[in-house]
Amino acid sequence: MRRPDAITGALAAAALGFVVSDWRESEGGAGVLFGAERPAVTEIAWPPGASRVPLEDGFAAAGDAPLLVYGRIDAPHVLAFERGAASSDLVKEALGDARVAVVDVGSDLPEALRGTGLLRAVPVILAVRRGADGSVEVLDAAEPLTGALHEPVGLARELKRILAGERPLAALRAAAAATPTATASLDLVARLEAAGLFEEAAEVHAAALAAERRPNGPMHADAALRRALLDHVRPEVADGEDGAVEAQLTVMSDPAALFRGWSLLASSAAAFADAGSTEEIGRTRWRRRLRRTTRKAYKPCPEERFLPYASLLLERFALDPEDLDSLDRSFCRVVARSIALEAPDSAAAARAAELVGPR
Repeated sequence: MRRPDAITGALAAAALGFVVSDWRESEGGAGVLFGAERPAVTEIAWPPGASRVPLEDGFAAAGDAPLLVYGRIDAPHVLAFERGAASSDLVKEALGDARVAVVDVGSDLPEALRGTGLLRAVPVILAVRRGADGSVEVLDAAEPLTGALHEPVGLARELKRILAGERPLAALRAAAAATPTATASLDLVARLEAAGLFEEAAEVHAAALAAERRPNGPMHADAALRRALLDHVRPEVADGEDGAVEAQLTVMSDPAALFRGWSLLASSAAAFADAGSTEEIGRTRWRRRLRRTTRKAYKPCPEERFLPYASLLLERFALDPEDLDSLDRSFCRVVARSIALEAPDSAAAARAAELVGPR
């Protein structure tokens, strides 16, 4: 018997506008992702205490400026985010002296956020502003650039972008309205989903899909991938049968859909490799599946996401260096050289050289 994949299942629900983690709206207060009991709040691992402020204090200090809000709950994937990507030196540097209001949705929501529908899928990092009437406007959100999970390079890049006010939600909405291409629409949909604005994302996607005349165009390819997400079931074992998403990807050619699909499957394999079998042989097999799916997303990776994705690829391949063959090692050296050419003086290039070793 197989069970639904928690990560891709949640993403499919989010993509189509369903609530995925709002236990307040589920019968008896039970969470869709987190079981029947509200998790107890433990020590929050991110952001650092010096950067953390209560929501109301944050609004008061921000005035008309945007405020960063981090929504969380005590769940394994959130704790892994806080102790992993979010705690990296790259992210600490990107955050700088910015203040972050932390809202734990495992307890009562602050009054300012009640009824807004925000913080339904966690972890989430938002830039928000409170209006004169007390309403909260979402200005931006941090996207996971490399699949379903945040990693250090991509998260640091997103925090820097948000804090600099670059390409916020308003700009993406304006771009999609002025030039309603599939690329502009999909960019807006991805940001809206990252923000938890699922209903608006579904409306934008439906309108762009209806306007696309080519049955094999980017919007139709993305719609096919989303349908496959609904049917996807992750195999119980690493070498089990492929799920619906992988079957769909084998017949697709759209680069954006291929990257999204393979990177989601890689994120799923990464989560299962970490939280699944504790037996060494099971972990090794899941990491082989992780490397295979990660590599398949590398070729169609968008240029603007190359650096974080290539960095993540090397980290994943470095998990089991003794399990790599000569072709794997040659491939990693090529990726490391590409990172060095893309960003020669960056921390990513230095880390790539560290992982690959002498040429």
